[in-house]
Amino acid sequence: MTTTLKKEGLKPVAEEPCLYHNDWLIVFFYVDDITATYRKKDLLKLETFKEHLIKRYEIKDLGNLTWFLGIRIIRDRENRKL
Repeated sequence: MTTTLKKEGLKPVAEEPCLYHNDWLIVFFYVDDITATYRKKDLLKLETFKEHLIKRYEIKDLGNLTWFLGIRIIRDRENRKL
């Protein structure tokens, strides 16, 4: 996975071996869980990025994040809170 992320132009965060980023995307993964953070304006870039990952790995897009590593994620978009 790390090789693929680097080929896609992401750089590792030195203190976190499972955290990669570039100027528009942050990707965090652990074993078989992956999540990404991006701005709305970069949605098309994200779709292309996901297509590249899906071609390379057996991945399912589960939509908006609701659980990650056993932690339930609750979003209040109106108040911009997690």
